[in-house]
Amino acid sequence: MALLRDPRARRAIGLRPAWRNRHWVLYRFTRDAPLLIQARDRDGDPIGIDGFGGDRARVSELTADRVVLRGTAAGDFALRVRYSPFLEVKHGSACLSTDSGGWTHVRLMVHGTVTLGTGLPGPWRRAQPANCDR
Repeated sequence: MALLRDPRARRAIGLRPAWRNRHWVLYRFTRDAPLLIQARDRDGDPIGIDGFGGDRARVSELTADRVVLRGTAAGDFALRVRYSPFLEVKHGSACLSTDSGGWTHVRLMVHGTVTLGTGLPGPWRRAQPANCDR
């Protein structure tokens, strides 16, 4: 995973090498760092659709090629996964962009499950919803 190769990214989420050998590195968390938090503007105020946000969404699955989010309401969230143009919404209704820290900004358009995955850019990609403007 590219995240583990970048020492700055590891420090940002609180990962430190705990053990290693010639083929493996085992990391430990040094602090609690939630993967999904409510997005905030430059003044520190919560960003949200119709005031929703907060703990209304969570990461229910995270693998090397997929992130599954479950939301109980629409809202704007910062996902602690580095943004990539190859990241796309595979299932559900959400908008993806990058935030000022390079993390993935997720706007859940409705409640429910959203699956993010990777894909190649091109005309065959699933388009983002029309109301993704911020």
